[in-house]
Amino acid sequence: NGSLLDPNTKVTPPPIATREDAVAYGACVMASISHLRMHDIPPQSIATQPVLTSRVGIRTTYGPDIPPTYKIIFDYDRQLPAGPYKLECRASECAAAVAHGPEVVGDEDVVGKFTKKGKIPERDLAARALEVQMVQKTHRESEWVTVGNPIKPLCREDNSKADKSDAKDDEEVAYVGCEASTLEISVNASGTITSCVYGDGESIVQATKTARNEKLQKYFWILFSILFFGGFFLKSYWEDRVQRLDTERLLKYYRLASKGTMADGDYHQARYVVYKYRNKKDKLWKKLERKYDLKVPELWEFPEGLMDDDPVVEEEKEDVEDLDAEEEKEEKTAQKPPVDDLDDEDEL
Repeated sequence: NGSLLDPNTKVTPPPIATREDAVAYGACVMASISHLRMHDIPPQSIATQPVLTSRVGIRTTYGPDIPPTYKIIFDYDRQLPAGPYKLECRASECAAAVAHGPEVVGDEDVVGKFTKKGKIPERDLAARALEVQMVQKTHRESEWVTVGNPIKPLCREDNSKADKSDAKDDEEVAYVGCEASTLEISVNASGTITSCVYGDGESIVQATKTARNEKLQKYFWILFSILFFGGFFLKSYWEDRVQRLDTERLLKYYRLASKGTMADGDYHQARYVVYKYRNKKDKLWKKLERKYDLKVPELWEFPEGLMDDDPVVEEEKEDVEDLDAEEEKEEKTAQKPPVDDLDDEDEL
C-alpha cells in the first residue's frame, strides 16, 4: 500500500513490541526510505549490522577410539565480523587426552607428566592423531554440520623424507608432529568461516632439544652472574683483608724498629704507605730493612704483646668528637714534614 500514499503524507511508525517485528519493520522502513515513501525519517536514522545466523563450533578428535568433543566458539546473533578465536594446541595435552581422556586437557598436573623426554613417542603419535573439524548449526534444534576438511594443527610435512610436488596422494606425503601451534578461526562480514594455523613449526624432538638448551643456557647465565659479581665481592674483600694485615705488620715493625718515632702508632700513615706499595710489597719491605737494618718479620713472628700499650685506632669515629685530640693531631701534623714521595727512605 505504500505506493498509493501521497508523497506529502506523513507516516508515523507504530511502536515495536517484539524482536521479530523490529527486524521486519526495520526492513520495511528501509525499503520505504529508499523509494521516497517516508520523508520525515532520515536515511541515517536506521543502522544495520550483520549478525551470524548460525552457530559455529569446533569438533576436536584426539584419536579413533576417543569420543570427540564439541565446543561453541560463535553463537547465534553474533555481530560480524567475529574473531579471531585462538585455539592453543600442545602435543603434551593431546598425549594426556589419549592416555586419560579429553577431560584432563587443561590440568597442568597431568599434562606436565607428558612434557618429559621419555614421553616423546606418545606426544608424536598424539600430535599426528589430533584433528579439528569446524562445524555449524543452521537451526537451534538441528545437528552439527561439518564445514570444510579436518585440520591437523600439530602436523607439518617432513620435507626431508617426501616432496609434495612428487607425491600422488596424501599417503605418500610424510608428516611429523609439532610440539605446539595456534589455530585461528574467524567469520567475516559475509558469513564465511576462515581458519589459519601458525607456529614455529618445530618437531617434538627439536622442541625438546631447544627447551633443554634454553634451560642449560639459563643456568649458565645464572652461574656466570654469580661468579662474575661474586668474584668482584671476593676480590674487594680479599684486598681489604690483605691491606689490613699489611698495615698491622708495618705498625708492629715500626714499634719494633723505631719505637717512639712519628711513624710509630700512626695508623693512617701506615695504611697509606701500604696502599701506595700495594703492587710492590717486596720493594717496601726491602727498603725498610735497608733503612732500619732489621729484617721485617712475618705477622705471626712478632713478639706477643708488642702493641698492648698502643691505643685502639678506629678508622671511622664520627659519633664522639674529641677537640683536644684534634688539636694535638694538628700540632703533630704541622711539625711533621709533608709526605710527597714515599720512594724517599726518610718517609719510611
